[in-house]
Amino acid sequence: MKKIKAILVMIVSILCLTTLASCGKKANIEVVNISAMRTKIGVTILVDDPKAYITQGSITAILYETDSDGDKVDEVYFDSLEEDEQTKTFKDLEEETTYKLVIKATVDDKTKTYYNKKVTTTNEGSTEENPILISTAEEFHEITYDSDAYYKLDKDIDFADEAGNNTTITPLFDNTTKFEGHFDGNGHTISNFTLDNSKTYNALFGYVALGASIKNLNVEGVKVSTTKGSNLYVSAFVGINQGTITNCNVKDVLIEQYGSSSSKVFVGGFAAVNAGIIADSSIDEATISSRTRHESFVGGFVGSNGGVIQPAVDYAKITNSTATNIDITAKFESNVTVDKDTSDYDYFFMYVGGFAGEARNDIESCYSESKITTTSSYTTGSILESFDIVIGGFIGRIVTCAEVENCASVSTFNTTITDAYKQYVGALVGQLSDSKILNTLAILTGENSVISTVDHTKEEYSKVIDICDVLYFGLVGTVSDTFETTTSKINNISYQEYGTSFATDSANINAIETPFEINTYLSETIVSLLSKYIAE
Repeated sequence: MKKIKAILVMIVSILCLTTLASCGKKANIEVVNISAMRTKIGVTILVDDPKAYITQGSITAILYETDSDGDKVDEVYFDSLEEDEQTKTFKDLEEETTYKLVIKATVDDKTKTYYNKKVTTTNEGSTEENPILISTAEEFHEITYDSDAYYKLDKDIDFADEAGNNTTITPLFDNTTKFEGHFDGNGHTISNFTLDNSKTYNALFGYVALGASIKNLNVEGVKVSTTKGSNLYVSAFVGINQGTITNCNVKDVLIEQYGSSSSKVFVGGFAAVNAGIIADSSIDEATISSRTRHESFVGGFVGSNGGVIQPAVDYAKITNSTATNIDITAKFESNVTVDKDTSDYDYFFMYVGGFAGEARNDIESCYSESKITTTSSYTTGSILESFDIVIGGFIGRIVTCAEVENCASVSTFNTTITDAYKQYVGALVGQLSDSKILNTLAILTGENSVISTVDHTKEEYSKVIDICDVLYFGLVGTVSDTFETTTSKINNISYQEYGTSFATDSANINAIETPFEINTYLSETIVSLLSKYIAE
């Protein structure tokens, strides 16, 4: 009998202890990472509170000075209901300074402390001579904690998993948290990653700010696939660049951008939009597919050079850069019905080029080698006067006093047009407006075609169209000046055709026979790339 009582007492004791233990684990906050930088301290936590014991909004990280007074420096709040990791950052701190970090929360109306330790900021990354060294994928992601520091890649970073498949990563930086620092790739390579498709600035570096720089970096094996809608910036490397990028090379890229709603998109293999300086850089082996229902700028190297950003747009420039083995498929698909009896039109367009969809600023000593396929179609209605399709072997359109000089392009393109007001296809440039092209060569190779099924004599068109511009296969599709003080200029440019071309609508084959001394005007790099197309 005594033994039975003892056993019962033991069981009861165990149950009580188990109950107490479970009661003590009502909620937990795990400190996953503390990143101490020059002027910032990043705090990452993981909240485990399935039954919501923690009072919402009560998880607080507080930073104190460690002198005798211990005054509070700053505090940040976390989401109590968030189950994923959360990161908050203390900013504007002193370099090489020790602080006390306390993390606490209210659990069942009582304050509980989960972390209370000293953290010291560093001086690493304060100068180019003392950069923060990056050796792992985790350290690369952490550059978002200290966006204006100096960084240097110490090793190649391969994001591939054990099976050799790309790992999905989140693009770094956007228009609210721009990269403002300096990144030296040191000749190393970041490779084998797929970019998360939910971001507006969908590139490895989503936004590079004015004054920032990236150099000596290779990027390889990139996949981007997105159906996100308006104001989208898609690229393997940089979304928007306002800074300076030099000696960076991108290779083996697959971009699939399929807009599911009316949208404005910028798509480029190397950069979506350049509003800064890009020099001595390249992209090779890129397949780019883009579908839009509103406005698109698509280019093998850059979607738009100089677009959308001020004031950096005033000095944006691309020099000594190449885009090779580029395959572009651009589609315009719309189900918009336009009221033909009113003047209330939205504006739709598609600009596509082997190097750039659009150039608003200068491009010098650059080269592209591309295959371009474009289509436009409508499920209902007609865009008519409000839709332009502009395609160039090198650049879709050049506008606003831009200069293109000492460049060359080799292209094959096929386009099918079912409905458009203005249709310009040029071996070099689709549309030139208030700008200049100097000392530049365009080559068409392969089988090129433009198929247009638009019947502009129909009554429904005559209500809104006086003159429909349709020009195909000229060196430049069309030239127009809209600024009174500017006259477009074309000087010393040449067109050569090594394949076959045909158009089902009015064709304007405008092969300029001007002698072109490639060794005089083009760089050694471009001459070398052209050697397989031009016999000595």
